[in-house]
Amino acid sequence: RISASNERNFHGTSVSIYLLGDWQRSKQRVYDYIKRTYIVAPYAEFYFKDPDGNVTFYPRLTNKIPKPPQEVKPHPYGVDIELLKNMITHLNPSYTVKEFLIKEFQSVGEVTAQKVLEMANVNPDKKISSLTDDELSRLTEAMKKFPDFRPPSPDALSVIGSDLIELSLRKIFNPEFAGAVTRKPKAYQGHPFIVEVGLAYGGQIQLSPEPLVLRYANKIPLIYDEKSDVIWKVVSEIDWKRYGIEEDQFPLVVMVHLCSTKVPYKSAGKESIAEVEEIEKEIKNGIMEVARELKQFLTQKKKEEEARKRMLTYLKYIPEVAKSLSTFLADSKKEEQDKYKEELQYLLFEIVVRKLNLKDLEQYKLYKVEEI
Repeated sequence: RISASNERNFHGTSVSIYLLGDWQRSKQRVYDYIKRTYIVAPYAEFYFKDPDGNVTFYPRLTNKIPKPPQEVKPHPYGVDIELLKNMITHLNPSYTVKEFLIKEFQSVGEVTAQKVLEMANVNPDKKISSLTDDELSRLTEAMKKFPDFRPPSPDALSVIGSDLIELSLRKIFNPEFAGAVTRKPKAYQGHPFIVEVGLAYGGQIQLSPEPLVLRYANKIPLIYDEKSDVIWKVVSEIDWKRYGIEEDQFPLVVMVHLCSTKVPYKSAGKESIAEVEEIEKEIKNGIMEVARELKQFLTQKKKEEEARKRMLTYLKYIPEVAKSLSTFLADSKKEEQDKYKEELQYLLFEIVVRKLNLKDLEQYKLYKVEEI
């Protein structure tokens, strides 16, 4: 057993990997991958030393860890004949087909199993070890077509959580606005999935003709083949003007995470997600949900900016109004005039700020109105 000193009182898991590659050509992708992994795992600490000796460190932001996934039985909608054969080879051969369906699949009880076997024209009492290929084929088709199965359980999925997504976006991009949502579980072809979306806008995010899109599948960053991904397709089809964003100026980050027991990748490289109707719809709805929050933020920001402009106009007249009123109230006594003038100025400040519905009253009390 190899031992090592532990001067830093390290605990946990350390992984070291040696890879052969062209560092000069690929280093930016490596940095992006680590940064994007940190965004979905702010509960972890990242330390990276590159071949040039440069060190990148991302500190842990929180001790909150997402709920781990649980093992669940397969859902009938997601089976194929090869899966059935594989399951049968690992089970007691004396199982009947009906027992097999009830014990080995979720959403299947006595009544449901009987109905499925009637659709498949398979004897419920037949031993699974004696099923023919034809019977297995009919059973597979019946399980896919049966209309009354409950949706698959999402317990096998481990989401990031909207609070952790928002925390990471604020830390990494320092935006004016950050929001996130974890959508309710859905299913496609018997496979449960959950879509999570985060948006970050403004602040230190650089202007760009396109939003910065961060794509994830089961918490793994997808770096390549961006434009062929369904996530990019949805983002590019959103009418961002509806949400207060000019389409030629995007200080915007769009983060989308697809969590599923079976991610529909486009190729064996697993770098882009295919266009599945149910998934595409959820991605769109998730983006639009957070975008509505962004629109409210931008609308309120615009109102406050307009109110501040009006406030600066009013500030020019407050000293003269206060002076005239103080002269009237003080009966030409200089000391009383100065006292009344100062009190009236701050009183007028408060009236104007409240009338304009400005929140930061103290900001305007700091003005030296005599100098305006």
